[in-house]
Amino acid sequence: MSTASWKNKRGERALLLALFVPVLGANIWCAVNTAKIVAQQAVIKEDYALVNSIRNGLLSVDVWKEHIQDIVGERITHLRFSKQEEAALKIEIENVIKAMIDEANTVMHKDQTTFRGKVRKLAFKTFVPALSKETPEIAVSVVTEIQKPANLEKLKMLALNQLNNYAEQTHDNIPTGSSLDPILKKYNSNSPEDFNGRAAKLLGSLQNKIQRNTSVMIGSLFLILFAWWQARKRRDLHKTLYVLSVALAFILLLSSLSLPLIDIDARIKNVDFSLLGKHLQFNNQLLYYRSKSIMQMVKVLIASGKADSSFVGVLLLLFSIIFPIAKLLCTLLSLLGGARFRDNRVVHFFAYKSGKWSM
Repeated sequence: MSTASWKNKRGERALLLALFVPVLGANIWCAVNTAKIVAQQAVIKEDYALVNSIRNGLLSVDVWKEHIQDIVGERITHLRFSKQEEAALKIEIENVIKAMIDEANTVMHKDQTTFRGKVRKLAFKTFVPALSKETPEIAVSVVTEIQKPANLEKLKMLALNQLNNYAEQTHDNIPTGSSLDPILKKYNSNSPEDFNGRAAKLLGSLQNKIQRNTSVMIGSLFLILFAWWQARKRRDLHKTLYVLSVALAFILLLSSLSLPLIDIDARIKNVDFSLLGKHLQFNNQLLYYRSKSIMQMVKVLIASGKADSSFVGVLLLLFSIIFPIAKLLCTLLSLLGGARFRDNRVVHFFAYKSGKWSM
């Protein structure tokens, strides 16, 4: 090989490195940035799962208390008596008045030997029989008085105050509502509904960033494949291209191992029913949420203490992590390490025979 030819090939390898080393650097940045974004997403999703947990919604005594307060309060605020209710109320008032008269009559027929007792008995005989005859009129007057705007407003306030007193005595055994305050404050939200809107926007924004990073990494794959196609007949460049390809594969593999493998989200989408004429809705009530990467899945399965779960965890560790990494390393050793590594059975197996064992 002439000196000029050797220098020319060396220059081409240097150009190849100058082109792809920044590409590898960009992929490393994208991988690290994506891992950070996924960590942010995980925090938001965990907060979302807590805020929308069925324990803080459909199964929360505090939430039901608030709904019932609103419904009953609204019914009291718009309190009006129908003709049938007026008639029933009059009957009840008449019965109360009659019961009072009967009680008074019983007391007055007891021995009244003192002067004071005789005066009370005389007054009773004078006024109470007339009162008994006027009971229907008194009931009508009471109902009419109750329905005057000022008195009706007082009645509403008394009922609402009593309702609030009862509500204050009713609460969850575990104060779940107060535990949501730090989360709502963290996202500058005034309510779970406000938080849900903000969380959806944040997750959408983060997902767009992940897609941009992923596009760069996939684009890098196509770029290096294009370089292989262009240099398919240049055997002197194959070693350099292979090293760059393995480096890119390492970046993608390590990035993928840190990303979520599975998101489990069990939820009740919508519960809608009517209570005292008002619709109650519970949306996105989460029953269960978990997000795990391959590494986290392996850790959970092996740490479970159950033989079957630990066995599955070992299989995942072996075929999804150890085999791919070992294959990449052994391929580099076989290519760059000389005859001593190429003739090694372990290196030869992982470099050329282990592909079918990888997941």
